[in-house]
Amino acid sequence: MELDINTPKGQTTVIEEQNMLSILQDKFPNKLFLHTPLNKPAKVDGVVITGTTITSVFESKCRQMDLIFLKERNYEWLITYEKILNGSEASKLLAVPFWGFLYLVPDNLVIMTQITDEFGNFVCRFRVENTPTQYSCNGGKANRVNAYIDISKSKHIN
Repeated sequence: MELDINTPKGQTTVIEEQNMLSILQDKFPNKLFLHTPLNKPAKVDGVVITGTTITSVFESKCRQMDLIFLKERNYEWLITYEKILNGSEASKLLAVPFWGFLYLVPDNLVIMTQITDEFGNFVCRFRVENTPTQYSCNGGKANRVNAYIDISKSKHIN
């Protein structure tokens, strides 16, 4: 199975994700932000480690949009519902919260949203709809069940 990450656009996303993780690492120097293997279809994007303990799991997205664009869309972050279900399951299995990191590339801004508690219970507001979206960073179209997470009160890191 060919992964989108192996294409030129996918490699641009890798660089953007590295920038995002660098911002988080600078802001939280006592934590280590580690990505799951990029060459495999992991169910979550990474883990956060404090000392020698996994303290959370995360899903990360890089988007070519700015805060004004999000404001015009009621501060909602579109993510597939399957991804937040996977994060919830990982949260339950590891007994740690699940976080979402949305990197707005033009603003060089990371929006942090806690999605579940350490039991996998959802702690953020979101709505679920079946909507058409872009299939991947390489384009295409897909109809999927998507979650629209309210990020109006999320932490902004830059």
